[in-house]
Amino acid sequence: MLARLLLLVLLSSFLAACASPGRAYAEKRPEMSPEHREILSTGHVPIGTAVAGLTRQEVRLAMGRDPSQFSKEDGLDAWIFAPDANGPPALGGENRDVRTRDSGGIGTFAGSAAAPGGAQEPTFQKSTAKITVYFRGDRAVRADSE
Repeated sequence: MLARLLLLVLLSSFLAACASPGRAYAEKRPEMSPEHREILSTGHVPIGTAVAGLTRQEVRLAMGRDPSQFSKEDGLDAWIFAPDANGPPALGGENRDVRTRDSGGIGTFAGSAAAPGGAQEPTFQKSTAKITVYFRGDRAVRADSE
């Protein structure tokens, strides 16, 4: 009986440790928009303006790492997340043609599927694309990919 209890405690501790920092951050902030909570919880950064309003800290949490490069484009700070040895960065883009691979990496937006009520929800596939997140001040304004 004691062994089972110890096993349950260890298993629950392990599962609690598996939650991503982005997910934990989003769970503590119910005031965040559903889109931002989804980005932080899943680590999927869709191209376009869905990231608009996220802070630099929140983008780091969503991506799970620091950018590989910093740049400036059209007066905006640009953080570039290139694929690395740990797999590609999270990326998304409506109806984008993205390369796929069978293993590793993080799911990426490849189109959309109808959700209840006619809303569109992203569908994901794996990609090796580079992501650039643009900031005005401390807030993201958009994300692009190559």
